[in-house]
Amino acid sequence: MVRAEPLRNQLLAATLALLDEHGLPGVTLRGVAKRAGVSHTAPLKHFASFAHLLTETAAVGFERLAERVDEMGVALPPGAGSRARLVEASKAYVDTALEHPALFELMFRFDVLDLSNARYQAASLNAYQQYLRFVRAMQDDGWQTDTNTAVANATLWGLIHGIATLWTHGALAASVENLASLDEIIERSLDIVLGPHTPGGDPS
Repeated sequence: MVRAEPLRNQLLAATLALLDEHGLPGVTLRGVAKRAGVSHTAPLKHFASFAHLLTETAAVGFERLAERVDEMGVALPPGAGSRARLVEASKAYVDTALEHPALFELMFRFDVLDLSNARYQAASLNAYQQYLRFVRAMQDDGWQTDTNTAVANATLWGLIHGIATLWTHGALAASVENLASLDEIIERSLDIVLGPHTPGGDPS
């Protein structure tokens, strides 16, 4: 006999669905309960507060992001250098943001999240360190070797996060309409920061 999915997971799935359909303003405890087909009091039996529910949902977003970047790494050909890995990880980051823009927004809405939540802390730190490793690998191959790795990571992460956010809001496409695709925007933007195609021994 197939066991029903735990109610906690059903409530998270309902929250994710409402985010996709209505954005963060359209997510309420009653709405989540209704979507999950349970009583309006059920969510608070599994989550300490609405903020706790939103934070656990945001953690799912970071877990999905890390999985997407891991999948990217598996898909790259053997011997792909550090530059190619950084570029493809950046594309995976943006793709994840565009697939679920409301979830992506929630992941960084510190005003509505419980930042002490253990699952959120672990998931967000893992995603951060995952990208940091790509940046450190670039430094190991000769890029910005004298720059603090955390600062280098913040620079590149800020660039990619900004591209994802601007594209989601429709602001970027209009200003760079001469470029063929979002992937090209990502690649050209990273070229500006990374410089000539020497670190990592491969073209991006």
